[in-house]
Amino acid sequence: GFIGFTKIHSVIKTALSQTNLDDIQLTPVPILKVFSYDYGDVLPSRKTRNRTFDNYVANGIIKANWMHKNVNIYSSVLVLFYSWDELINNAWLTSESEILSKIDKIKNEVNNKNVSVLVSFIFRGSYQELPAQFEEKIQILKKKLECSDKNFIPFCEDEVSIAVAKLEKRIMETSNNYYRDEAKKYKKEKDFINRRILPELYVRLYYKIAFLAEFRNDTQTSLKYYTHAY
Repeated sequence: GFIGFTKIHSVIKTALSQTNLDDIQLTPVPILKVFSYDYGDVLPSRKTRNRTFDNYVANGIIKANWMHKNVNIYSSVLVLFYSWDELINNAWLTSESEILSKIDKIKNEVNNKNVSVLVSFIFRGSYQELPAQFEEKIQILKKKLECSDKNFIPFCEDEVSIAVAKLEKRIMETSNNYYRDEAKKYKKEKDFINRRILPELYVRLYYKIAFLAEFRNDTQTSLKYYTHAY
């Protein structure tokens, strides 16, 4: 999901679509589905999961809207866009506080610790013209957020193709981690379930693990768990 500085969203989505069309004959490239939000939009929230299975009744193999939500509603990664010029023109402490506050709000709304929030700063000019203070500010944010500096991505408008490639690479890495970690949650739950007492729930978890593996193009894992489910 893309958040804020909405005029850049369509530029990136167009570039991503063209990249996938160019490469699709060579290799199966995962297609990124992008959801656009403005700064004030409320993000789709996950329900708090039931961690106990005493007397749990699984009505059917899978809930009707679970697949729909994971494909069309929930984001595996969120990218928060800011104009660097606007941030610097304000007092930096004010801008920094705004970024930290927004990231905290996003995480609370999403209600899933596996969803990462990346921050992309929009620059005028090329990558060779990045201001010296950029790295300094990133290191400050990195320490306060306790995250990798890879979570901060400069996007230079004079080099859109390079900027989109850098952003796409980081999104794909983060998205793959999300679907891997989501599957791990279901694998852990599976270990606490008695297969004979709750066979429907056991099948449901296998199916979910298989489905999530498809997002990572992990055909081997997907087929393995679909086979176990059936």
